[in-house]
Amino acid sequence: MKYKILLSAISALALSACGGTQGSQAFEEQVESAELSDAAEIPTSGTASYQGAVEVTLGEGFSNGGVDGYGKVAMTTDFATNSVTGSMDQFTAGENGDEFDGSLSIAASYDQKAADPKSSIIGTLSGRLEQGSDSLTVDGDLSAGFYGDTGDIIKGNAEGQAELVQNGQSGSTSFTAEFAATE
Repeated sequence: MKYKILLSAISALALSACGGTQGSQAFEEQVESAELSDAAEIPTSGTASYQGAVEVTLGEGFSNGGVDGYGKVAMTTDFATNSVTGSMDQFTAGENGDEFDGSLSIAASYDQKAADPKSSIIGTLSGRLEQGSDSLTVDGDLSAGFYGDTGDIIKGNAEGQAELVQNGQSGSTSFTAEFAATE
């Protein structure tokens, strides 16, 4: 499964977010085994904060043949207003784990009556990541759903267009992102 690959590849990020190796393993097990939440079990008031990880892959001609970057994701859901906001940041990429400054912003809404519960959260992902004179600017659509007994996990993906400037050369390509976050 894609999420198993995502979670295995980013265990170092989960180590810092979840309190060590045991926290990382618990995060992986919780997200991997989680089933889609029943809409009736999702809260209708209050807020919830989620922390997790994301992997980004660039399109043909720009990709290294696999996942191109890993980062952290933080999201907040306001169940009373059905809004979901957040960011993806602390990205690393390349064989040397090069670190990037900047963040990608999440702006979404939650539809408790969505026809496809896996897409009950719909929104956008946009922003800019930089490392020296190199940059990646993304603009795309985000789709996710609530998992776990009471919506304590959000899993989803994003895709769209990316503008990449690297070594003085620039170009456009597509990007995809897979993410998972727990309350």
